[in-house]
Amino acid sequence: MTRANSPVRVSANLTVLPQQQAIIPLLRDSRGFGALLRKMALCALFFTGTIRAVGQEYFVTHLPPMQDESTSVGFAINNYGHVVGEWTQAGGGQTSGYYYDGQKHDLGPGVHPRAISDNGLVAGYLDSGEAFLYDPATGVLESLGTLGGPTSIGVGINIFGEVVGESQMPTSTPNRAFLFSGGLMVDLGVPTNLSPGYTVDYTKANGINAAGLVVGEALVGSFGEAWAVPFLFDWGDPDATMLKLTGDYSSGSAWALNDVGHIVGWASSNIETWGRAFLHDGSAMTNLGTIPGKSYTIATAVSNLDEVVGQAFGEWVWLPCCGSVWSNNIKRAFVYKDGAMVDLNTLIPSDAGGTVTVPTGINDSGKILTPLGGETVILTPIITADSDDDGDLDIFDFAAFADCNGGPRSDPDPTLPMLSPNCIRLFDFDLDYDIDMADFVRFQIKISQPGIVTGTVEYTGVDQGVIYVVASDSDGDGFDYSTSLDSPGAFVLEVWRTGDYDVTAFLDANGNGEVDTGEPFAPSIDNSIQVIGEGGLVANVLVDLGPYSVQGRITHGDGTPASGVTVSFDGPSIEATTTDTDGVYSFSGLLGGGYTVTPSDPARYFYPFDVVLSLVGGDSVGIDFEAHDLPTGEVDGQTSGLVSGVDPGAFSITIDDGGILTTVFVYAETVFSGAAGAVEEVTVGHAIEAQYHTSTNLAVQIDTDPPG
Repeated sequence: MTRANSPVRVSANLTVLPQQQAIIPLLRDSRGFGALLRKMALCALFFTGTIRAVGQEYFVTHLPPMQDESTSVGFAINNYGHVVGEWTQAGGGQTSGYYYDGQKHDLGPGVHPRAISDNGLVAGYLDSGEAFLYDPATGVLESLGTLGGPTSIGVGINIFGEVVGESQMPTSTPNRAFLFSGGLMVDLGVPTNLSPGYTVDYTKANGINAAGLVVGEALVGSFGEAWAVPFLFDWGDPDATMLKLTGDYSSGSAWALNDVGHIVGWASSNIETWGRAFLHDGSAMTNLGTIPGKSYTIATAVSNLDEVVGQAFGEWVWLPCCGSVWSNNIKRAFVYKDGAMVDLNTLIPSDAGGTVTVPTGINDSGKILTPLGGETVILTPIITADSDDDGDLDIFDFAAFADCNGGPRSDPDPTLPMLSPNCIRLFDFDLDYDIDMADFVRFQIKISQPGIVTGTVEYTGVDQGVIYVVASDSDGDGFDYSTSLDSPGAFVLEVWRTGDYDVTAFLDANGNGEVDTGEPFAPSIDNSIQVIGEGGLVANVLVDLGPYSVQGRITHGDGTPASGVTVSFDGPSIEATTTDTDGVYSFSGLLGGGYTVTPSDPARYFYPFDVVLSLVGGDSVGIDFEAHDLPTGEVDGQTSGLVSGVDPGAFSITIDDGGILTTVFVYAETVFSGAAGAVEEVTVGHAIEAQYHTSTNLAVQIDTDPPG
């Protein structure tokens, strides 16, 4: 199929990963698939070195949920760990798209993202029935139209904004694979190298790489039977046509490909059954096999290092109703690397929250995107820094780190040498695609993986802004780790050093990145944690930003309510109120922090005098006081002697005056002088003189001298 005036590829906001700096020029220099194959040997030079061994464990990172989210699923992950997918509101609400770049951004209802490029461009389809291209950098979502029919679906995209998928046609013709480039949607046709007599029903494209290679599936048939076959289309070759993928198989499908041009999917030796996952290097198809207990496998994604993820299924199961029956519905995820396929569930924690069944993506850092228990999670390989794979960190690993250490960089920078993916995967602890002093600090303390702190930030107020969650080293060594959220919800915080930490949070309403007076803030009280060992997990940390409420009741000594009492509230918020007819008072809309609650009334005194409390992690109730009427008239009692007893909880001091015992009570206005300034400072043996009302033994003035 010759294309005249083919659209020129234009890249908007192009960002290229270090490893792609070397690959893409080679791909761009190729004119056709044959030329690309001749370049692959050179490309392979960039992917040498020891990669993590099979059996490497992963830790699980849950993407933070949107507010009111019930379930979510991620469909694609790029080499920066950015994810696109869908989330559903609780209670059977609407489904919306999301874009995750460390924070989850809502793309709105009716938007169904399916693919993301390394420079953040997103493809998918709309409820209105058309494929779309979305650029988060500009916020522009472009509807791509169709091939003449009512609907189209975008499922693949590359860094040049070229989108592939399938579209309905204007007549009863079955769906056709399309490629959108330069403002035009092009029909990719049908395979031209089929056996004579074969017909083609539909075609659909599943992926496109930076070189313009497109893969997908065509439904072909003859004599009343139909089956799928994988196809390849080279958009970089002006004379290219769609070709059935080479290999020894009867049926199958190509699901994905990488920027090296390697293709994955499934292939079967007959047209009646599913088959096994394959990896196609451009000339030969390799059967990747299966995992124990499963008959079939499908590869769903592949990284530039030929690491493959997919699903395994097909087995006999026993049902009480029916005996042994065949089932294709019990699925388990696999990862293929270093020549071996492994059940992914054996490589994650046993308490991960369910069974991983159908992973949807893998990037060059080895991060795997998958649904798990109704949530979207990323499985991240433990970074070992063990370059020689001998089970320890030694001088040889230090030398390897020195070779990889290129200092901080800003991508893309073609003047810098390309970092080997092996360097990134061994030593890039902070996952910023360079090896620098930040990574050296973590390498030096020999941590294989971070401690993970998970929890939830709650906030029901009206302030808007980024929420920062911070774990600060309790020992004062200056090790602080933080993360941020767009809205209240779940958080995941990586802590790279064993120790004791205090977890705090604040809502940055004015956007200056600091805690300011009046901003919602949760201090660390009740949120002290301990991260123990490599990969230690601290779960279910609740950080409540409020706003909070405080409630209490003031009663007389006989239990009857004391109404009309003024109660003041002094702290980050300064408030005052009065008790109602039931003696109840309350404060609401309060910021977190320390407060003093003080009742006052000209004709009464109160026990306790006041209450000091910390508002953090929830409301405070039951802050109660007991009111007593102040005696009237002159102070008519006086006694002196030695203190024989003190009960601060009862606010009382017992005085022994030559064998005559008198117990006096202090209150907030009692004046202390001498050796003690409060009832808590008075001790047995103190010499004491007290003036008091004899009607209540309420002390007005107390003077003390030290014992002896």
